[in-house]
Amino acid sequence: MGTFTFQDIYEEDGRTILELDILHDNHCNFNCVFCPIGGTAIKRDQPISIEGTEDSFNDLINLIKENSIDLVYFNSNGESFINDKFEQIVDYIKSQGIKVRLFSNGYMLGMPEYIQIAKKCDEVFGEVKCASENSFLKYQRPVEGYSLEKYIENMVAFKKQFAGKFNLIVTILRGYNDDEQSICWLKETLDKINPDVLSVETLTDDVYGKAFGIDDEKLNLIKGVLT
Repeated sequence: MGTFTFQDIYEEDGRTILELDILHDNHCNFNCVFCPIGGTAIKRDQPISIEGTEDSFNDLINLIKENSIDLVYFNSNGESFINDKFEQIVDYIKSQGIKVRLFSNGYMLGMPEYIQIAKKCDEVFGEVKCASENSFLKYQRPVEGYSLEKYIENMVAFKKQFAGKFNLIVTILRGYNDDEQSICWLKETLDKINPDVLSVETLTDDVYGKAFGIDDEKLNLIKGVLT
């Protein structure tokens, strides 16, 4: 039985997109308090063999053969790098002339063993949420030994050598990074990373939006500063 979750094929900007999750549970290097997909089942930053991957890989191959796909989007519940077959899957997709998009929280993008995999992708998304070391450790709850400083350094290093499009999502959270000092830090950080595309957003869902979201007026003011 396969373990991947496939979304319905959809169109975006004239391209046909196949979006999928290649993790059985939420395997991530963070366990964020405000994660929209829930708590991390297994917190780690090393690849593991995930049961059902081979069957799901065959399902993916069949979907690609049976449909005209322009781009495959890895948007997993956690960090796709943790599936030890991720590079093999990317290599197959690229061999079919299909582009690859990866959503990552961004931390592992600076680690040598993952840089080379990420560089094979055409588009990579990273993200920034917390704006201080204390809030990063308390609310994003990373693997032991991680730091906000290194997190940013990793994305800076990756962006400098990535030939594709690097997209960065900044999520503004009420009471955590929406004050003047945090906005200044975010502006300086964005200048360092220099993403190709920047999105500034807040949480809007019924659960986390009520707890952490900011109103449209404040969000637009912050966008004006950061973009």
